[in-house]
Amino acid sequence: MLSVILPVYNETEALERISSSLMGILAVLEVPFEIIFVNDGSTDDSPGILKQIKRDDHVVKVVNLERSFGQASALQAGFDNAAGKTIVTIDADLENDPRDIINLLEKLEEGYDCVCGARVGRPLSLKTFFSAFGNFVFRLLLRSPVRDMACTLRVYKKETLQKIVLRGSMHRYLPLLLYLKGAKVSEVNVRYKARRFGKSKYGILKRLPETLKDLLILLFAGKSMLDNKRKDYKIASIW
Repeated sequence: MLSVILPVYNETEALERISSSLMGILAVLEVPFEIIFVNDGSTDDSPGILKQIKRDDHVVKVVNLERSFGQASALQAGFDNAAGKTIVTIDADLENDPRDIINLLEKLEEGYDCVCGARVGRPLSLKTFFSAFGNFVFRLLLRSPVRDMACTLRVYKKETLQKIVLRGSMHRYLPLLLYLKGAKVSEVNVRYKARRFGKSKYGILKRLPETLKDLLILLFAGKSMLDNKRKDYKIASIW
């Protein structure tokens, strides 16, 4: 079985579109699948829309967290409630193209434990410059195996994910953490789609100090991240 996990925080306008798009792509694969939306304490009408999506299709599962715990914990909640042996993660904001899932799964079959998307076609901006610089620094200092740590479109073998428990902002560095645990990690170019709805939750002013903090943590306390088993999230309900 294939489990597709989407962390959701205030994505009202995108949810029905991403759900419909995923349904069409996953049906082509001709394998059993489930779609897990993890509602990370949304304050808009996302819960109501997710309830309707769940009502319309039995392959959808909705995990509602008690409050917003952050993307890392939302993904961990999805991992813990996934039935599939293969896990796909993708953002709900429509910036990733679900069609690229097929290419990532094909690469995974070559013997990898994790395959990450690397976005191409992103317009040049201050944000993309800092993103590229940050990726360079992590590759230089920590031997990161990926070029685009901010891309959430990834596929994993579930057994590999059981080696790590996510918290804080470590979702960006999950492929690196898995690599340091001995996992085979690869990367595939994926399409970038400009956000059509809502606003990004990660502006430069917020991302830069967080990235510097994460770099220091991984450099000087990386073992604690690798050995962490404490889960920060609490589930309010599962539909």
